[in-house]
Amino acid sequence: MSRRLPLASLLAAGVVVVIAVVATILSSGGGDRQSSSSTSAGPSRRLAPATSTYPAAGVCGRTTGAVLVVRIEPDAPDPRCASVDADQRLRVVNNTGDFGQPPHTVTVTWVPGQRFTLRPGEARTFQRQFGTYLARGVHDLSVQSGYRAEIWLH
Repeated sequence: MSRRLPLASLLAAGVVVVIAVVATILSSGGGDRQSSSSTSAGPSRRLAPATSTYPAAGVCGRTTGAVLVVRIEPDAPDPRCASVDADQRLRVVNNTGDFGQPPHTVTVTWVPGQRFTLRPGEARTFQRQFGTYLARGVHDLSVQSGYRAEIWLH
């Protein structure tokens, strides 16, 4: 019994460390925030965890160029799924007024807990490259109306 107690204490300490690491990652936000210190790719960086390994969408096109542009259209984001590399960045544009529809303001959630609002025609470009704040896998860009775009980082 004396051997089980230290093992149980060690296991409990390990669980506490894992919970603390996950909480730190989720609270860090990632996304558009940059500190005045270096944004090196060293072991101290925190990456937002992926929501899944592979996208649910049937087709996930490869994105070319330095910036992935996700357009919030009247009925869905375009593209619904995009395959990206670590050195690319994100731009989100509110195109809810396209196709003769009345434009409206949208609230978008990108990376756990990072929400922002875009008025009709407004855009937001994130300056940080995906690989500096996202873990490999699929990340959801969600719109308050319930639809989402999947961004698959390789």
